[in-house]
Amino acid sequence: MRKIKLFFKLILIFLILFVCVLLILFFNPKSTINLVDKIFLKDYDVVFSDIKFNKSFLTPEFSIKDFSLENINNVQLFEIKQVEASIDVVKLITRQELSFVKLHINNFSNFLSEDSQKNQFKTSQKISGKNLIIASDDFNFRSDLFALKSLNNNIMLIFHNGSINSNKFLNLKAVKHANKVQYLFETNLTKKI
Repeated sequence: MRKIKLFFKLILIFLILFVCVLLILFFNPKSTINLVDKIFLKDYDVVFSDIKFNKSFLTPEFSIKDFSLENINNVQLFEIKQVEASIDVVKLITRQELSFVKLHINNFSNFLSEDSQKNQFKTSQKISGKNLIIASDDFNFRSDLFALKSLNNNIMLIFHNGSINSNKFLNLKAVKHANKVQYLFETNLTKKI
């Protein structure tokens, strides 16, 4: 009986500590981003100028201005003027996979330029999500579901049900390995050829 009480006390202490840590992280979003950067993006450095956060526990939503990602050699992989995103915390903890409920990217530059692609994915990365929108003055991309998987400089991007500018697609897959990129584009034709 004493072991059961001790077990429940330990569970209660763990839950209280967990909630306290979450509260600290949610009320200080810069610390949250820095923690995600240190734990899940070990080979990269996240840089930003301003962040706003909605403090939801299971799907926190945030808006970041002047966001960029640099590799360990301080090479900028990309720069984005504004990012709005919502993360699935359950998948982040259980699968150690960054999973977005929403990801909107506005006005990006230097996105995976030739210099930024050198040795950028030495570790395994898995990113997935829903409701992806990437927009700039001359480019609009939308996808209902997406996934990025990388291992040893091999990258696979998968998109489902979306559009590039006004061209709709069912599935879009891009695979980069050994300095070659292969694409698979599946669509429904709406006009007769």
